[in-house]
Amino acid sequence: MDGDFKRGLISALLIFVVLISLIIIAAPVSAPNVSVPPSCNNPYLPLPPVQVPAGKVFLLRGSITFDQPETGYFIWGPLGWYHNGDPTENFSLENTPSVYWTDGTPVENVSIGEGESASSHHIDIRDNGSGIARNGTFYIDIWLRAASGDGTPHKVDNQWIYFAMDMIWLWEPTPWWPDPILIPAGPIYVDVIGWTGTATFKLENMYKVSLEKDLQLYAGRKLVVKFHKYDNTFQAENVLHNFTPRENVKENENASHPRRAERFSWGTVQIARLVLTTENENEVISEIASFTVHQSHLKTRFIGILGLWFLNPDKHDAFRAEVKDILSQWFPAPP
Repeated sequence: MDGDFKRGLISALLIFVVLISLIIIAAPVSAPNVSVPPSCNNPYLPLPPVQVPAGKVFLLRGSITFDQPETGYFIWGPLGWYHNGDPTENFSLENTPSVYWTDGTPVENVSIGEGESASSHHIDIRDNGSGIARNGTFYIDIWLRAASGDGTPHKVDNQWIYFAMDMIWLWEPTPWWPDPILIPAGPIYVDVIGWTGTATFKLENMYKVSLEKDLQLYAGRKLVVKFHKYDNTFQAENVLHNFTPRENVKENENASHPRRAERFSWGTVQIARLVLTTENENEVISEIASFTVHQSHLKTRFIGILGLWFLNPDKHDAFRAEVKDILSQWFPAPP
């Protein structure tokens, strides 16, 4: 009998479904759905992370299901974040949040508000006091832009969006469950990125790499290749591009080592990193790609020199010098 009672309890109670998804314009990504019966002893519910380019728009979506005869009530959060007065740590509403049934019709008796303080911003979505009489599932869509209200893009960093008291508050009276029903809702981790796309290095010779890239740049001002020794000692850098954010860079090009005349060990390619920086090349926003020269790369380059030797007699002196650098770098290089 006890088992029958428990099954009846779960089926009769309001069922709350948390569904957080991320939709980046032109690049939708969906997270798993999580179903949470409030009759269970629920653990703290972690929500899927969000990744969004600086200045772009993303969607937080949740859903609630009312299934009892009594009128239901809810408070979605409130949901908010801390910007501490810094526009580069702020988000902004792209448009008024939507609260709608699965058939697309708006939910009745809904109140939507915003609040701002010196250090935080929050969005308050709840019933207006009259409650939700209709049963069924409805969705809550909150479109946010990774930028402040004045258009300042969010800096490349991570930030949390919180539910007040880490809870969703629900009321739908039943004989078996006291009001309110509190659903644990963990904070949402938002990773604001400065670029999307791909970049691939290739060793051309001991003093030069090629770089094939197709990048959309949302933050920063420069693309820089930084050269390091195997022990990560900085050697030199090569500024490839000065750009304005939201620029697309799609091209293949070479990046020569600025100290190549010094040969091994200060002028040969050992580790190369493509980084996104501010106007100051020392202020790295993020690393886009990295490349380490292994012994296999050195062997491939040596075989390449053998293939070019007889066709380029005018380059024999340069080839001999490069082979000497290959041999000098062999044991410092990883296998």
